[in-house]
Amino acid sequence: MTLKEGYPTNVAPYFHGSFYHFWRKRICIYLQSIDFNLWYIAEKGFVSKPKSIWSEDDKNNFVLNIKAMKILH
Repeated sequence: MTLKEGYPTNVAPYFHGSFYHFWRKRICIYLQSIDFNLWYIAEKGFVSKPKSIWSEDDKNNFVLNIKAMKILH
């Protein structure tokens, strides 16, 4: 695969199996453009607690985790 200019900015960058460092930067920027905390959740992971003790932040982080999984899959 060769590097090309002019990648679309409205779709998630696809990882083709090479140039990981290049793809990682692009996916980081893409996720942060959707929600600044989305990259943090994707990178660090979401730690689930029982729903009965979720705070508002836990609920928001759960939603961000779902969005990150959807984009990365």
